[in-house]
Amino acid sequence: LLLFLSYLYSNHVQFLYYYHLTLFICLSFSRFFFFFLMIRRPPRSTLSSSSAASDVYKRQVSTQSTGDRGLLQMGRREKIFDLAKGFRGRAKNCWRIATNRVEKALQYSYRDRRAKKREFRSLWIQRINAGAREHDVSYSQMMHGLKQSDIILNRKILSELALYEPKSFAAVVGVAKEVDTVKLVSEIAQNSQPVMPNPIIVQRFSVSTRNNPVTAQDSAAK
Repeated sequence: LLLFLSYLYSNHVQFLYYYHLTLFICLSFSRFFFFFLMIRRPPRSTLSSSSAASDVYKRQVSTQSTGDRGLLQMGRREKIFDLAKGFRGRAKNCWRIATNRVEKALQYSYRDRRAKKREFRSLWIQRINAGAREHDVSYSQMMHGLKQSDIILNRKILSELALYEPKSFAAVVGVAKEVDTVKLVSEIAQNSQPVMPNPIIVQRFSVSTRNNPVTAQDSAAK
């Protein structure tokens, strides 16, 4: 508008003056305007590894660059395939099958790390019980005698002694048997009364034909 009015009401010199003045003002204004609107990366000195701005910038760079995405995806796949090494069939080299198999394998490993402790404790108890009954004492009575004698040996060590050091295990059992409250297996068997079987159950077993064929006496009894 300023240029148009100067062209109508002034001479040629004034028109050129206002033209250059307007051009200078527009260029200066656009320069400062775009300078403030530009998104510029802050200086490297202001970005520390622990600052929130650096984390946001690194996240933007990692999501915007296609090469970084490819490297990250390749790294994730290598981890899965390393865990799937040795699986049968396509589970070791097919991405979709390997992810499912690896996820299930990790679940099994989490479960069995806890089940392993229970299974080994049961195995140790069986070995200790077998070794203790050779010396006329049960597992429970032996552990009771060891506790009363202030002998601190866990079940793993006791099972190793019963398996590989029978003489040392016999000495430990002898210490446990010295306690007055420990009862031997023979004493328990002598003091216990024999339990008579139920006659109805005995009759049912006698007439059963699954394992015992019917004889002439059984048919006559019927």
